[in-house]
Amino acid sequence: LLRYTDLSILKERFFVFAGIFFLCAVVSGFFAVNKSEWLYSVLRIGLFVTTVFVFASILKDEMELAKVIVLLGFFYFLYGQYEFISNSAYNCKGLMCNKNPWSTAQFLCLPFCVYLIKEKGFWRWLSITVGLGLLANIFVLTTRSVVLAVGISVLCLIQRRTLKYIIPILIVAGAYLLMFKWIYIIDTVSMTERWQAWRATLTMIYENPLGVGAGNWCLMLFKYGQNLDFKFFQSNIFRHPHNDFIWILAEVGVIGFVGYLGMFFTSLYYAAKSKKQWLVAGIMGYMALAFFSFPNERAFSSMILAVFMALSIAGYHKIPKRSYIPNMGVFRMASVNIVLMLCLFLVVLGYRHRSLIYNKKLRESKQWEKIIDFSDGFSPFSTLTFTGVPYHWFKGVAYNKTGDPVEALVCFREAQKYSPYNVHVLNALGLSYSYDKEKADRYFAKAIGICPVFDIAINNRRKIKESKK
Repeated sequence: LLRYTDLSILKERFFVFAGIFFLCAVVSGFFAVNKSEWLYSVLRIGLFVTTVFVFASILKDEMELAKVIVLLGFFYFLYGQYEFISNSAYNCKGLMCNKNPWSTAQFLCLPFCVYLIKEKGFWRWLSITVGLGLLANIFVLTTRSVVLAVGISVLCLIQRRTLKYIIPILIVAGAYLLMFKWIYIIDTVSMTERWQAWRATLTMIYENPLGVGAGNWCLMLFKYGQNLDFKFFQSNIFRHPHNDFIWILAEVGVIGFVGYLGMFFTSLYYAAKSKKQWLVAGIMGYMALAFFSFPNERAFSSMILAVFMALSIAGYHKIPKRSYIPNMGVFRMASVNIVLMLCLFLVVLGYRHRSLIYNKKLRESKQWEKIIDFSDGFSPFSTLTFTGVPYHWFKGVAYNKTGDPVEALVCFREAQKYSPYNVHVLNALGLSYSYDKEKADRYFAKAIGICPVFDIAINNRRKIKESKK
């Protein structure tokens, strides 16, 4: 079976760009301040590319796959309606932790509904029903990036023979948004926050054209945070800039970003050449989502994108007459390396899942002694909590509260290794070095330089200076 496996698909330009993207992510580790976040991100990229290859090799029946996704969409539609009736639209989170990924998941089922419309009988009417139902859920939730993605996808599907279906849908959707959701749509608070994050990210890209390291954007943001609101450092910590494109560009650099974009454009080219307009609509919709959100972070979104790309490759690829592998030794070596990478990914994923469990306990605990124990969520593969704060910072604060400043200082110094620009870590180090006034002042000054409105560090620095007199 292995001898007649077709690997010629790897010669398609898509995998050239994917290889560039992956290699640049690997090389970016030389610039990463946190190697565990870098490793996890690199393994995710490797898994994604491998998934696209596997899907492109085995997904031969688009029809059956589309039916499965439409049935999933039908379940999403029913659950969304149940939740909307049970709660308000604002509290609808579906099967996700937030309404944004919930709305995104429903949108990503729509291209498969479009694909099945060409069928006759049961599947045609089911796909129409599910498609309209998912659109209703999406417009009730009114996630702006998803609404934009719907609009972009519709534009990709417009043809003379489909106008009679599309125009009424656009009129009804537009009227609904104008009458009931206009105030929410023009709300600028979240866009102001995103613009601040984007502006800081653009500065980061300018100073680091080769990238700051895969998975390290959230740690480096603080270095460029002089113009960020204080809530970025306190209650609204960004793990990503709500724009996958500048996120990838900042982390893997210009060359890696070319590889990332190349994966999208080659997929669009393959889909267009194969006359699969529904795939073009799906990929373009995903790109619209990625410009104002972070579907790259979500497992379901990444899986559906892998399906879109794999189907576009499979539809375009011409299987050669001689499909056997000329060099089995090379193939076996590559297969072993891929299996080892997947095993390593499972190990890392296991540690990070354990870390999330401890992270929840850590944030809910009110007893400092237990916080010290819950900080055991730390591992070489998971050094940060979900909010990007090092585990050692929590452990250091707990040691301070329980009267052990020596252990606290050790923990804060470890925390700085994993997040060198975190103002709370720098402030804690300043307090821990209160016996060394000059060193304490340097840490406070660095924290204030990053966040000029950090009142706690400002007051602590003033007290240190007054104590010198």
